[in-house]
Amino acid sequence: TFVRKYIIKNFSLLRVPELYLTETFLKEYITDEELTDDFVKDLQCSTVNSVDLTKMIVKKEPKYYSLIDNKYKNKYTKDMILENPEVTRYIPKEKMTKDIVQYMIEHFVSLQYIPEEYINKRLCKAYYNHDMNEILYIPDKYVTRKMKKDLIDSFAHQYMNPEWFNRSLVKRAIDRNIQWVKYIPKKYINKKIVDRIITGNLFTL
Repeated sequence: TFVRKYIIKNFSLLRVPELYLTETFLKEYITDEELTDDFVKDLQCSTVNSVDLTKMIVKKEPKYYSLIDNKYKNKYTKDMILENPEVTRYIPKEKMTKDIVQYMIEHFVSLQYIPEEYINKRLCKAYYNHDMNEILYIPDKYVTRKMKKDLIDSFAHQYMNPEWFNRSLVKRAIDRNIQWVKYIPKKYINKKIVDRIITGNLFTL
């Protein structure tokens, strides 16, 4: 193993006899070693390359998608996206076909990777209902009042944009959980709220 790794790092993967380039060894190499352009290119030229090895490379380093053999890209791009959605950053726009995007949507690949032209109110609602975390990637114009109320009721303050608050939502937040006072804009902190904190001995807020 040491000799094989030494040859790959200092010369070329193609200098190692294929008898010793087992899939088990290559999987271990991809997992444990720093990948390089030369290694990825050489592997594409080798008869020992496989779909599993290709997926492992892209999962670890999506930037190498551009060096993957076309026979794998044409057939397994969808699978590679599921392995690591970051690979979409390296897929040429013209290659992001409607079929691929639809596949991503069906598998709820995060909205941050869905091309802008496919984003709409219906899609955002479906994604939010599937995973509240997706609120981070929903354009403001598609964030509904219901979503905001849901975030408030769930005390999901990490997702609630302070700019979404209005007096009605502030009242809802304070009524649901006084801890919201930490996250609502200061302009909404009135005497009534302060009195409520004092009356309830909630000084640690």
